[in-house]
Amino acid sequence: MPATILLIDDDLAYLELTTMMLTLEGHRVLTATDGRTGWQLMEKERPSVVLLDWNLPEVSGINLLKLLNEKEEQFRPYVIMITARSQMQYKIEGMEAGADDYLVKPFDRKELLARLNVGLRTVQLQKSVAEQARQKTVIEMAVAVAHEIANPLATSFLLHQRLIKNPAIQDNPNLKEDLELICKQLQRIETLVRKAQSIETVVSIPYAQNITMIDLHQGGGEAKKK
Repeated sequence: MPATILLIDDDLAYLELTTMMLTLEGHRVLTATDGRTGWQLMEKERPSVVLLDWNLPEVSGINLLKLLNEKEEQFRPYVIMITARSQMQYKIEGMEAGADDYLVKPFDRKELLARLNVGLRTVQLQKSVAEQARQKTVIEMAVAVAHEIANPLATSFLLHQRLIKNPAIQDNPNLKEDLELICKQLQRIETLVRKAQSIETVVSIPYAQNITMIDLHQGGGEAKKK
């Protein structure tokens, strides 16, 4: 699955070869030769996987991991620490700092790709689980709001029926026309309430700037069956 991969390493030969290899696999590859630039790219580009060296200028790989763990975000990249430090103590330290995997240089190309694919599958699974939870929450909220609207809506229909039968209304064309318009708007609200109550899939559409809203015409059960 094509993804954005960030390489943070001060070994230029390694960066060039690994970039070429991952590009041939169809991935979008970003590179940084120091920790500060790597952090900036991480925040800006939101890569799926980060291949992180231990020893880096300005900010070390371990400190980058600590910074990443301090950020309260729903998604974080899958981090594979790639370093020449093969001793077990470093592996443990790297994993405890927040690395998801640890690969020692020099490594086999197939091993890197296998570990990378595990990372991509993990990230995809996390996003899928989070999206399912989001959809469930949004649907429950839509149904709850629709339920709360349904009761005053029913009352409004009853009041409309009472008013429309009033002789004073019948003798006043303007008031009668206004009540008919109100009835049409109430019917429109009733249609939206039914769609919200039968929503099965959350479909978001742009609303204003960075805000989106649920499209009841696409997400509702009735719309889905058409």
